[in-house]
Amino acid sequence: MTTAAPAAPDITAKAEQAIDEIARALARGELVAAAFSGGKDSSVVLGLALQAWTRVRDEGTAPYPLIVVSGNTGIENPAVHAALLENHRLLEAHARHRGIDLEVELSQPSVADSYLVQLISGRALPTWTNTSHRACSVALKLQPGTRAVRHASERVQRRVRGKAGALAPLVLVGSRVSESAHRAGSMTSLGVHDGSAVDSGYGTRTQAPIAGWSADDVWEWLALASDSADPPFQAWRPDFEETVHIYRESAGECPVVVGDRGPKAACGARHGCALCTASGARDRSLEQMLTHKRNAYMRGLNELRNWLANSQYRWDLRAGIRRRRQDGREIVRIGPGTYSPDTCAELLAMCLTLDQREQRRAETLRTDLDAGGYGDAYLSSRWLVDGVWDRHYAQRMVTPQFRLIDTAMLTAIDFYWALNAMHPPFHAWRIFRAVCQRGCEVDVRPLEPGRRDAERPREYEIPAPGMNAYEGLRDHCAEFALPETHAPRPYGRVWAMEHDESLALEIDAEAVDLWMSFELDDLLEHHADMRPFAAAAFYLRNGLVSIPRGRAAVMDGIARRGQWIWDNGGWNPAALPAPATRTRAA
Repeated sequence: MTTAAPAAPDITAKAEQAIDEIARALARGELVAAAFSGGKDSSVVLGLALQAWTRVRDEGTAPYPLIVVSGNTGIENPAVHAALLENHRLLEAHARHRGIDLEVELSQPSVADSYLVQLISGRALPTWTNTSHRACSVALKLQPGTRAVRHASERVQRRVRGKAGALAPLVLVGSRVSESAHRAGSMTSLGVHDGSAVDSGYGTRTQAPIAGWSADDVWEWLALASDSADPPFQAWRPDFEETVHIYRESAGECPVVVGDRGPKAACGARHGCALCTASGARDRSLEQMLTHKRNAYMRGLNELRNWLANSQYRWDLRAGIRRRRQDGREIVRIGPGTYSPDTCAELLAMCLTLDQREQRRAETLRTDLDAGGYGDAYLSSRWLVDGVWDRHYAQRMVTPQFRLIDTAMLTAIDFYWALNAMHPPFHAWRIFRAVCQRGCEVDVRPLEPGRRDAERPREYEIPAPGMNAYEGLRDHCAEFALPETHAPRPYGRVWAMEHDESLALEIDAEAVDLWMSFELDDLLEHHADMRPFAAAAFYLRNGLVSIPRGRAAVMDGIARRGQWIWDNGGWNPAALPAPATRTRAA
């Protein structure tokens, strides 16, 4: 970044005013948390909050530690996420140097709420452009972020006061009225359009210190800010050149010139989740980033995103059975549901293939650099053409930049497949062995989008006599063979095999790794001819999967429905017994 010109009085006054407001809150004994994504707006808010904290401390008041909360949805744009982690590193070093008491929290969704687990387990569909409710934002951002703020708040109060108090944290966000008409409307309805602090309804209060700033104000502050600058432009890093660089790559032009007219995704960011389908048939920001050689490793992610976007009206990729709860009724709802079992299996294979190829890319680069080579196309062009060796890039890229499916996610997918009887036992691990151990990789195939005006398959209900007689979460064979150790026990209103419970569905990933390292081939061979629920029973019986407390009855009902479907033709509705009369779904 070029040497900054003297600050204009307007931006200086705005920054001082925002710092004063935050400082007053800290001096009153407020517990302040800055929501930090690494983007331009949240970077300004964090810089202002850090200066407010040091000002209050220097005036003789001991404020609560400053909380910084960031999010990792699990499907972040890898380049943006890497920049966020680098910001965390610089931030913690700055805090140590300046004596700032800081708590940094990185939130992430639970394994069951992970985007790809929901899609591949057949429990959800992508959020498309015309999807009325952004459920992904709630599961991937809002809920994890709220939990992170609460946990950090309890930890800070326990450290300072010796007990977790009831202080409602004041969360600082980087929302601005001038971003868009939609953002202005939402900020006005929430009451934060004028910088006021309001109750968020989630046990916190929210304030937007730069609500009235323009994009020009934001970029001007970033241009003037550094770790050696005087207030109100003091920051935690030498400059924000990397931030500008990311925006420039995704916008295709200088963001300082474009300002608020720049391209935006559905969530209001120029670069959000790498697999976000809410932006339409194409993610132009990601495509623009791919024109730069240093981002070539994300090409497969863009292909997968486009596949998901084009699948919206492809009814042939959907399951013919809907998953709505039947509430004890012996019925099955027919109609276009989530992705079909075959589609889910293909999606898993494609994701594992992308992971394998990213792992190989990193290993190849490391080997080449260790041997004295020029590395990849980006490194060699920078060195041979420009005479510049990008050391930071080389250090970062010798490790994989993303992993779509980890052990916990794979186990969760396999558990849900078994619970819903979508595939034979341990089928997800069978795909893992084929792709990751035997090299049977599956490319992201081009997918023609379906026609929006195509006739949607009709919905109706069919009776499922005897569904409630199935074993559900019980294992009758084990109960009969080993009654002393495998006797069922009551969980609410249902009897089920003994299992662990937790606040949310949890996976003991270390134990799963141990089992699968030594027993995978034997498990696949031993369970080859068994019914799907055998895998779910294995996970529960051995404590590898803990189900949410109080949800045994719901999961028991899901298991009974899956067992009935498996025994009556599977997830193809054409194979299910045709009743004499069909009842239309309400």
